[in-house]
Parts: sequence; structure tokens; C-alpha cells
Amino acid sequence: MPADDPRRYDPRLGDEDVAAVLEQSDHAHLPRPQKHVRIPDDPAHDADPSPDDDSNEKSRARAPKKPPEPWPKRLARLLPIDLSWIPPNLTYSKIKPVIRCAFVCFVSAILMVIPRVYNLMGQGSFLILISSFLDAPSDPFLAVLEREVIFITFVVMAWAWCCLGIFLAGLARVHTDYSAPMDAIQAGEFVEAAPTVILAVFVFLGSAFFLYIKARLGPGPYLFASIFACICVDISMTTAVLFPYPYYLVGQVIALPLAFHCGLSIIFSALIFPCTITAQYTHTLFNVFAPLDDFLALHRKVLTLDPSSEEFKATVKTLTATLGKSEGGLGQAAANARLLKQDIVYGRFQPSKIADLQPIHHEEHQHHEVHFSLLNLAHALSPLARVPTASSGETAVGVFESQRYMAIEATRLSHPDELDVTAHFVRLLHESCDELLETTQGAIKDVQGWFAEVRRGSFGGRARIEKARAARLAKLEALSQGVKDALQRFKKDKRHRVLDPYRSAFDPQHVRALSGIHEPPPHRYLFHCYMYQYHLIRFSSILTEVQLDAIIKMEKGYPKARLWRPGIPIRKMLEWSPWNPSEDMDRADDEDPDIIQGIQPEWNDDLGMTRRRDPDALPPSNAFQYVMHIIYEAATALGRGNALFALKAGMLTVILCIPSFLRASAAFAYRERFVWGIFMGQLTLARFRGDTTFGLVARIISTFMGGLVGTAMWYISTGSGQGNPYGLAAVVGVCAPFFFFWRLYWPVPPMTNIIFFVTAALVLGFSWQNTHTLLPFKFMGWQLAWRRFVLVVCGVTAAFLFSFLPPSTTLRKYQRKTMSTTVSELGAVYCSIVSFANTREHQEVARGEIVQSLVAIRLKLKRSLVLKTNIVYEFSLRGRWPSSRYQKILDLQLQIAYLLSHLMSVVEHLEPAWSRAFLRRTRFLDADFQGDVLAVISMISTALRTGNPLPQITPCPLLDRFMVHTHGLNVIRQEADDDYGLPRTMTIDTLENEQYLCFSVGVTTAFGIVLRLDKLMVATKELVGEQYHIHGIGVPELKSASPAPRPSKDV
Repeated sequence: MPADDPRRYDPRLGDEDVAAVLEQSDHAHLPRPQKHVRIPDDPAHDADPSPDDDSNEKSRARAPKKPPEPWPKRLARLLPIDLSWIPPNLTYSKIKPVIRCAFVCFVSAILMVIPRVYNLMGQGSFLILISSFLDAPSDPFLAVLEREVIFITFVVMAWAWCCLGIFLAGLARVHTDYSAPMDAIQAGEFVEAAPTVILAVFVFLGSAFFLYIKARLGPGPYLFASIFACICVDISMTTAVLFPYPYYLVGQVIALPLAFHCGLSIIFSALIFPCTITAQYTHTLFNVFAPLDDFLALHRKVLTLDPSSEEFKATVKTLTATLGKSEGGLGQAAANARLLKQDIVYGRFQPSKIADLQPIHHEEHQHHEVHFSLLNLAHALSPLARVPTASSGETAVGVFESQRYMAIEATRLSHPDELDVTAHFVRLLHESCDELLETTQGAIKDVQGWFAEVRRGSFGGRARIEKARAARLAKLEALSQGVKDALQRFKKDKRHRVLDPYRSAFDPQHVRALSGIHEPPPHRYLFHCYMYQYHLIRFSSILTEVQLDAIIKMEKGYPKARLWRPGIPIRKMLEWSPWNPSEDMDRADDEDPDIIQGIQPEWNDDLGMTRRRDPDALPPSNAFQYVMHIIYEAATALGRGNALFALKAGMLTVILCIPSFLRASAAFAYRERFVWGIFMGQLTLARFRGDTTFGLVARIISTFMGGLVGTAMWYISTGSGQGNPYGLAAVVGVCAPFFFFWRLYWPVPPMTNIIFFVTAALVLGFSWQNTHTLLPFKFMGWQLAWRRFVLVVCGVTAAFLFSFLPPSTTLRKYQRKTMSTTVSELGAVYCSIVSFANTREHQEVARGEIVQSLVAIRLKLKRSLVLKTNIVYEFSLRGRWPSSRYQKILDLQLQIAYLLSHLMSVVEHLEPAWSRAFLRRTRFLDADFQGDVLAVISMISTALRTGNPLPQITPCPLLDRFMVHTHGLNVIRQEADDDYGLPRTMTIDTLENEQYLCFSVGVTTAFGIVLRLDKLMVATKELVGEQYHIHGIGVPELKSASPAPRPSKDV
């Protein structure tokens, strides 16, 4: 192309200038857009290539042959169940809690068969065996202590509540007889109407309260406590109704065996392979680092590959999966960190200091994620992600956005040498980054090794401990210095290799870097390379300046071991809120869609600086109005999700108790153990209909299979006899280690796992009890197992049918409400980050809250993936659930959350002048543009929550407004009023400036956020549809004089 050609590309200007020239030339004819939505991707998250791509066919033709599969794997694939989870869990650290739990189970069985002990525990002695499986003491001592204290407290509270109900029912009783024979009591001869109604009311209120706690607080230390409290209420009340006098000791039958269990769990968690929260936390962080070695090795490999090859794409997918394994441990680390300040441990390091390392790991991972999603420069230009066309019976949506984006693509996002330029930049990245990647990879191994040994060295000779500490400290300091040196070389020299293709634009005498390509590539290629380099720099900096330096400081500051006591008051130790993360929150099936665990409620005000108003009343102005406002809020709270569910579950419990409350059927219900069906139905009912249906299927299957296992264990232990204590103890002793290995590590839904082993324990324990107590229920072995199965089927079927009655909530609605909540939170965090960047001189927003909020949002979205699996149980006659559309919205929100994390990192490292220039270039200080962005976020959140359609014409595409001005490589537009002291004319020195690198990364990240908001709008329209059509809008018109642009307003 001649040098004087007006279409010659100048990288110092924007791609928009080329588009303007092309529009004036006779070569630019835009095709009429088709009616499907096309929105460009950027390299952060690229679209999958077309299956008929030529490069795909070439790579497929030479696909390497897979090595032969080992025979154990081939045999495992032939089995009806997946056993691949067993080898990874056969490690010493994971066998230790199995042995501890098995020992508790074995001792529980021994106590159950000792006559004096089971007579003391009473008719509920079998509960000690059941609770050993349901509430397994597999956690560190402090977590077990917390859980067991809450556990027995709730059971005693339930017993006290029952005693109050029994007392009031006794006052209403007409006939009181303390000498009534037991046969007459069990026959239901003393059931009266008035006491029964009072007991029914107490059953309703007690069940509703404990189930509200279960739903409100979700997974955590209150889960099993609320379950057993419900069981205590059910058994106590359905038994007390038979007695012609207040029988307060009925709750002792439940509370005493469970108290034995709590005592055993606490004692043996302190004696058998005791574990501290600190040890588990450091082990979790060790597992977080474990996949990162492979992750960085794959980085080095993929930079040597052709970006258009199939191997490149496959390696990128492997990178994503490898990083997912590492990030999966962060949720567990957050749950452990909650108890670290309460830990009692003897060692060198204070637990709270080790807890301070957690935010560092979150920040490392936010730089990891872009590390590789960005690298796919094969699609850096703008391959188009096509939204599927409308299904039959649906009208097309997003046509307006489609037309605008096709115009943007044709005029601004095109380059004739895309593949060659991309491949060249990948090679330049390899040349510049490989040394630093290699050094960082070695440092990761040593940091992981430190976490493996952090709890060692507290015991032993003083000289030996000091020698080991000195050697470890010297190794860490040398490691830190090595990474710092490599990082300094990278910053000062090696990272500038990616500037070679642009040097000719600033120095005509410079040798051209791209052979056969005579024009410098567009500025976006450099910006993408800078983005990769920035995240590599940040990761390496965090590893040295924060991670390694923090470890070295701890090594120097704590030379001697000592006993560390809890660092918080005792009264705060049992505090728990639904915003606290828990150990099982990634697998729980009961969760509140309006709560994001990990975001404290007061942060919403701090982050958003806004507050909701009551549209029907002004704020209270006097004491009376204030009191009435509190009463009103309490009354309206009963209409919210958790309260409605609790009231509904309480009503179901009362209905299931009716056979036990009627004189005609009370004896039969007591004799046939109807209470099993009562609490099985009570606990199967969930907030969402899909979870209830899943509970029906899982509990029926697990009960049947568990009944078979329990029956086999009973007959093995007793033969044809009436129960052999030695045989039962021997069977439990042999089976317990294997059972608890499956109980703790079997990768199935928790409900399926727990019900299976609880049923086996119940059949075994109740069969023993029936041979040694005077009960009307005299069944053992198979006769007991099938009766249990029938009662479970009845209970879960009742819960399933009851779930259809109003108020009925579906997981489909839950998904929409969850995504609405997360979109709203993402908008609040977006505003906080812009505020953070705009108030650098006087910070008003806490950085830590922003980072933790983004991590919490990502974890919430990922947990919704798990909860989504139960939607298949919500059958609908109206049509299939659009799972792919929900998945697209979820993926886009995850991408926005990651990009916001990256944006926060960038604005932290921009100097004030560069920060102002960044905000001006991205229009983040333009009130008109920000109004459009926030309107889009609000519209999407409202549409997802209500299901109402969106307007056909919206502020989208935002990208069109984002790119309204021409910049190119320049920092400041030539016509801008203020340059903030930054250069208006671009030079190679400016390009080499590290602040310019951060600036360009911020611009690219902002581009990615705006682009995904556009895609999120279209994806939401696909879900809810459009309304408010205006004929003629969006139709291409003849060229005319463009109106003067609306002047922007600065915030």
C-alpha cells in the first residue's frame, strides 16, 4: 500500500479512522443484516470455532493415536458405578478422619449392646448408632466442638418446647391417671381432643421454627441440629398424646442417646488423629497450589503452538479445567478461615496470621483466570458469536442489536492478515514471557512445599528446630530474590518485544518486524499482549512481594512455638449468619436466592451508597410510627420465601401427625412407627419443587438399598437368633471403616449418601433394640426394612404432593431470582470500582470488601450450577426448560465478575493522572454513558426477577457508545481540553511506560465488560422476550448529514 494512500493504517489513531475512510471509498458496502444476533467476542472468552473450519480438518487429519488404556481403567468402566473417585482419596490425610469416624461408630455400637447403658438410654438407644453416620465427626476438633454444642443445644431446646406443650396440654386434659397401664396407653385409650389440639399447635410452631432455621441459615453447623430438633418434636409429641398425664421424660429418649453421641464425637475428635482448623486450612491451601504447577507448564507449552491449531484450543480447555481444580479449594478455605481466629493450637504461627494469607490467594486466582482466557489471540479480531435463531413459535429477538453490531464489525473490527498477525504476537509473547513463567513455576512448587511443612517443626530439639528454620528461611529468601530478579528483567527489557511490530510507525528506519506485512497491526493486538503481560506481572508480584515476603516475615517473626488461644470473645464463637460460607455450601440443595454467602448485608450500603425506599410510606417520624414500622416488617417477613416454606412445612407435619392424634388410629400409628413417615416427609419438603422431587427419588432409592445392606448386616451378626452382641459389634467393627470411606468421599448428592447409611444403621440398631425392649413394634431384619421402606415412601410422597400446593416455588424461578440478585450485586460492585478509581486521593470505598464481594458472587453462580441439576425433576407440561439460555446468562455473569476483578486490580495500580485519563477514555466519567450502563444493569436484573419482557429498543449496544471517540494508541484525544500532564503525542517511550501498560489493560478490560453487558442484554431478551415495537427503527437509511453529537456530562 503506498505511503500516501489515505487508507494506510496509523496505529497512533484508532481503527475508527480507517472505517471513516472506507465509508467514503467505493469499496465499503455494508450488507443488509440478517435476523440473527451477532456480537463480537474478545480474546478473554472466545467463541468455539466452526466445526467445518479448514484448520480443524487439517489438525484432525493428523490427530495422534491415543496410548492403550490400562486394564484397571477398562475394567472400572465396565462396572455399573463410577469408582474413579476412590484412588485420589486413598491418602493418609484422608484416611485419618475415616478411622476416627469408624471408631466413634464402633464405640456407639458397643454402648448400644451393653445392657446397663442401653437401659439408661431407653427406647431410643439406636439413635446413637444412626447419629454416628448422620453427624460424622470428620472435621477438625474446633469445628466438631462447635457443631456438637449447637447440636445438643437444639435438641434440648426442642425437648423444652415439648415439655411446655405437654404442660399446657395436661392442663386441658379432662381425665388424668398416673397409674394407667402401659397396654392401655399404647392402645390409645386416653387420647383426648383438647390436649391433642394444643400438642398439634406446638408441633406446628416447633417444626416451623426449626425448619425456618434450617432454610434461613442453610448449610453449616445448624443443619443437623435443626434436623434432630424436628425429630425430637415429632417423636415426643406423637408419643405424649397417648399418655393420660404429663409425660415430660418422653424427650429424654431422644436427647440422652444424642448427648452420648455428642460426647463421643468431641472426645474422639480430640484423641484420635486430632486436627486443628489451622492444619486443615494449610492443607486446603496446599491443594489450591497443587494444580498450579501444571497450569503454568501448560502456559509455557501453549505459547509455542499455532493459535489456529486444534492442539492450541485443546490446551486452552485443559488450562481452564486445571485452574478450576485450584479455584475449587478457595470456597473450602473461606469456610475454614471463619474458625481460624477461634482455634486453639500449639505452634509457631498465630492462626489469624495464616488466615491473612487467604485474600492473597483470591487475588492470585483473579490474575490466573485471564492468564489464559486472554491468550486465545486466534480470535482477537472479532469472530462473531451467533445467538441461536428463534425456536418455532418464537419471534426473533435482538434484531436491533444485531444490525448495530454488524455495522461495527464491518467498519471497525476487521483486518486482512488476522491469522499471521496473531501467530506472530503469540511467538513474541513466548519470547518475552517464558523465562518469567519458568521462574514462577519453580516458586509455586516451593510455596506449596512450605504449606505442606508449616505445621511441622513445633516439636523436637531446639537446635534441630532452629537449624531447619534457618535453612528454610534462606531458601525462601533466595527464591524470592530469584523471582524478583526475573520480574525486573521482564519489566525493563523482555516485555518490550511485543512492541517490535509498531516501532516502524515511530522510526521509519527501523527494520520491519513482520515479514510480508507492511503496515503495523491495529492497537488492539498490542493491548491484548499487554493484558497478558500485566496479569503475569501481577501474579509474579503477588507471589513475591505479598506471598513470599509475608511467609518470610512470619518465619522471622515467630521463631518459637507457643500455645495460641482463641482471639475472639467466647460469646461470638457460635455466631452464624446465612452470609457466612460453609464447608458444604457448594453441594447444598437448600439455599436462598436473595442471599450471596460471603457478602455481609451492610456492605450493600457501603458499596452502592444507595438505599431502597418504601413507595407507600415515608420513614417513621416518631416513636409510635417506629414501633408500627417494626411490627409491619415482622408481619411482611412471614410472606417471604423462608418463612412461607417453614409455615408450609409445619402444616405438612401436622397433617402427617393426624393418624397419631386420632383415638381410632393412634394405637396403629404408634405400633407401626408412623413417626418415621412423619419426619421423612417433613425433611423431604424443600423450598423448591425440584428439590422435593429429587428428595423423593433419592430417599426412596437410598432407603431401599440401605435397607438391604442393614438387613444383611443384621442376619450376619445374629443368624437366626434374637440378636448377638458380639456378632453385632464384630460386624460394625469390620464394616465401619469401609462405610465411612464411602460416607465421606462418595461423590453423590449428600442426601443420597446420608439416607443410605442412616437406613442401614437404623435397620441394624432398631432390630437389636426390638429384641431387648418391651415395644409393640417387634419386627427385625427384613420385616423391619420393608416397613421402613413403606413408611418412607408414604412420607416422601406426601411431601411431593404437598409441594404442588401454594405457596409453591420452583427451581426455575430460583435460577432467575439468583441471577437477578447477582446482576444487581455486579452493578453495585461496578459502581464501587469506578468510585474507587475516581477518588484515589481520598478513598471512600474499602478494597477488601470489593474483592471479597466478587469472589462471593462467583461462588454463588457456580453453586447455582449444582442446584440446577435438580430442575430435571420439575416436569412441566408447557414445554422444556431453556437450560442453554440460562447457562449463557450464567457464563456471561461469571465473565463479568472476573473482568471486574481485573478492573479493580488495574485501577489500584494506576497513578492519579493515568487513572483520570483511563476514566475519560472509557467514558466512565461520562454521566450519559454511565446512565446507559446502569439502566442496562437495572433492566436486566428486573427482567430476570419478574420475567417481564424487555423493550425492543434499549441503550444497547453500549459498545457503539463506548467506541464513539477515536483514540488508537493515544492516551489523550488531540481535541481534549485537559491532558492531566500526560503526553498528547505518542512515542515509543510512552509505549514502554509501565503506566501505559496498566492504562491499556484497563481500556481492554472495560471493553470486555461493556461487550458482555451487551451480550447479557441479548441473552436476557432470548429468555424473557421483547416488547414495545416501533416500526422503522433500525432500518438502514440513506447517508445524510449526521446530527451534532449530544455533549457529554462529566460526573
